[in-house]
Amino acid sequence: MSKLHYALDPLYWPEGVSVIDDLAADVMHIYGAGKSAKLFGMGLKVLFKNGAGFVNCPDPWAAVNANAGQLRLPKSRRLPYIREPYKDKSMDEVKLELNSAQTHTFIIHVLSLVDPLLTTKGREHPSWACMLKHREVLQLCLQHTFEIPRDIEYLSRVQEEEYNKFLQVSVPAMPPCCTCGGAWSQIPRTLPRASPASH
Repeated sequence: MSKLHYALDPLYWPEGVSVIDDLAADVMHIYGAGKSAKLFGMGLKVLFKNGAGFVNCPDPWAAVNANAGQLRLPKSRRLPYIREPYKDKSMDEVKLELNSAQTHTFIIHVLSLVDPLLTTKGREHPSWACMLKHREVLQLCLQHTFEIPRDIEYLSRVQEEEYNKFLQVSVPAMPPCCTCGGAWSQIPRTLPRASPASH
């Protein structure tokens, strides 16, 4: 804790550097432990609703876990059993019950995990479109290098497209963390500090 104090105390930073504005965005917590887990938890609750006609199997959560078992991943990155949210949970309480790294893995592989279970109606649902846009955002954020300013402009555009898809999902009580604004909207601005960049 004392080391963190000295690392973040403005007194120990070079002149002209802001401990707030010049820190790279923490994608693991903003997305993996935050927005991503909520957005995909809610999205799957919508798509996996009984009788809605969005999936082609009677137990989509069991099918997701079966598909997860087919992924060829290193042992350290394998997904655990993914639990269905309790049915009495409100939309505001729903999230993927995974840690940050597992949430990222789930989202990157969602085309193998969820897409085979969806009907045409499910694939056309704005919730699925929103989830795919978020996957696009996350893929860019997890890159090792960025091309500036191209990737800043691209990420800003895709985030806006994701938000517009989100607005089309007519589900009550959507939590604020999944709407426009907040820490995640600052990520494009911090890309040059997040990783080695080519200019």
